[in-house]
Amino acid sequence: MSASIAQTLTAGLYTLTVEGVGAGTAASTGYSDYGSVGNYRVTASYSQTVNLAPTARVTATTTSGFSPLVVAFDGSTSSDPEAGAITYAWTFGTGTTTSTLAKPSFTYTTAGTFTATLTVKDPLGQTSVATIPITVTTNLAPTARVTATPTAGTFPLVVAFSGATSTDPEAGALTYAWTFGTGTTTSTLVNPSFTYTAAGTFTATLYVTDPRGLKSAAATIKIVVTKPMDISAFTITGVKGTTTSTATATITVKDGTGAAVSGASVVGSWYKGTTLLSSKTQKTATTGIATSSSGAIAAVTGNTLKFCVTAITLTGATWNPAIYAPTTKTDCMLWTVP
Repeated sequence: MSASIAQTLTAGLYTLTVEGVGAGTAASTGYSDYGSVGNYRVTASYSQTVNLAPTARVTATTTSGFSPLVVAFDGSTSSDPEAGAITYAWTFGTGTTTSTLAKPSFTYTTAGTFTATLTVKDPLGQTSVATIPITVTTNLAPTARVTATPTAGTFPLVVAFSGATSTDPEAGALTYAWTFGTGTTTSTLVNPSFTYTAAGTFTATLYVTDPRGLKSAAATIKIVVTKPMDISAFTITGVKGTTTSTATATITVKDGTGAAVSGASVVGSWYKGTTLLSSKTQKTATTGIATSSSGAIAAVTGNTLKFCVTAITLTGATWNPAIYAPTTKTDCMLWTVP
């Protein structure tokens, strides 16, 4: 008689014990632990199932960049040979934050090289580890630089600005933000132009911003704008006396808008022929008129008296004889003794 036992077991150490059912009685028929007298063969077989470890796999949307760097990790392609449900355990190399998601996201806020680690575990506790390096770089601020031509003059003053020499350490494309010191007008051009229409000292300011939104310190330049002054009228009259003659020069000064300039100092020189007689400074009245009288010369027919304007000065205003000349296109007037 034979019997067999079959069982599927996981790996381990097992003991097979065979217990008889017993037959007969010891006093009358005799007792056997087996059903009848004879030889018995008992065999056992088993098949062993080995649990294989899972495999961790990790990818990331980016592995390098500037802080703050947002990285989307993916461990969903990790697998278990027995198709068991696996669990996820992430660390991101910063020493604190962890995750149990299959696809976590993490933001690196400081520069450095970090190792993100994924550990997957199958239902029977077998594990697997996969890593990926992440390199984070500090984004340095750009530098704004500004030039202007000209930086001083009379209004209306057209100034050409340039921010073209501004730079970004990472060679990113910059955006530009200008103000011109007037409180209203702005520009986003690299090389803007602006017209100043009033006198004053103005500060033009440029900020540049890199592609990651980091803004530079301000770059500034001062623009000094003065009121223009014009000799709108210039005459000279003379009086011939019995023995001497004198002359009077009349100069009218107006600003760029045509209004009379009061309080301007008109500096000029009197000449007899080519000989300097005197230099005088006269203030303009509220009418914008200044007068200057010559010294006396002999009342000889053909003698000449000449008055030349050499300067006109006023705080906040500028006289440029190359631009603002009288109708005669000269800064000198001549009177001849009749």
